[in-house]
Order: sequence, then C-alpha cells, then structure tokens
Amino acid sequence: IHHPYLDALGLCVNEEFHFVVCMTCRVALAKKETPKHLVNTHSIPPVNHARFTMAMVETKATDTLPVTIKGPRDMVSGLSTCDALACDHCHQIYMVARKMQHHHSQSHPNIPKPRIWRECKAQ
Repeated sequence: IHHPYLDALGLCVNEEFHFVVCMTCRVALAKKETPKHLVNTHSIPPVNHARFTMAMVETKATDTLPVTIKGPRDMVSGLSTCDALACDHCHQIYMVARKMQHHHSQSHPNIPKPRIWRECKAQ
C-alpha cells in the first residue's frame, strides 16, 4: 500500500499483513521502530511525527509484526529472501544449522537427527 509521505521515506505497507516495509532494505518493520530505522540505517532526518502517524492510520498499518505466519507459504510481497533450513518434522525454520540442531534436540528428541537439513528460503 503506497502513501505519498511514506513513498518519500522509502516505505510502504504490506497489503496482506499491513506491516511497514522498508523498500530499500526489503525488510518488515514494527511501526514504532520505523523512524529509528530510517535515521540509523539510511541517515534520513527524523520523520514528521504528525504526518507519519497520519500515514500509518490512512494505510491501516499494524503496530507490531505478525508472529503467526507459518510456512510453507507463498513469499510475502515486498520482503527479501534468504537461505534457511527447514525442519522435516514441523514447520520450523532457522538460518543457522546450530539453531536447527538445538530445535531438533528439544522438539524431536526421539527422532534421529538427519545428516543434512532441508534447504529452503525464508523471509
């Protein structure tokens, strides 16, 4: 979802989940973290609070990032992808093998650990 003020800042709002997206980094942002991201990552001067708040209201941006998105699913529009590892026994994914090993030992202790983890893409 585009808005003139957000476009000027390099931002938009995801149509499906209504979180803020930095179009430069292609990352999802919590609404309250967005101004800090712009200053710290892109050296953009602090946002006009009233205009930013109005743009958030008009685009119906959510306050927080969704935590219930489970895969596998289609890619979320506007976000970059990265290589990841998928658990063959549930929908859990990790970007680091060490974390997948820990997950497997904690969540699936009675199932032999695979020699290799299934590769996938994550956002």
